[in-house]
Amino acid sequence: MMVRNMLPMSLRCNTCANYLYIGTKFNMRMEICNEEVYLGIKVFRFYFKCTYCYAEITFKTDPKNHDYVVESGGTRNYEAIKDAQHAEKYLKKLKVNEK
Repeated sequence: MMVRNMLPMSLRCNTCANYLYIGTKFNMRMEICNEEVYLGIKVFRFYFKCTYCYAEITFKTDPKNHDYVVESGGTRNYEAIKDAQHAEKYLKKLKVNEK
């Protein structure tokens, strides 16, 4: 199924190193991953092409972490989960130092 969708995250194309920014609109091909379900929530996979080199980039939804996962063709610039984990480790270290 073809959908018009906005990028939910900033990406970098692996082929041409072009940056694709959050909120950029693309015509994407969407499919339902029938083999992947999390607590009854369907997982969707999206395919779209880089604006510079037309290489295909795919990502899918991740309902477990309330996020998206880039599968192929690109890399994610910023991951909020890693930032939150880093902040949590830092706070634990501060508590240990206070004791």
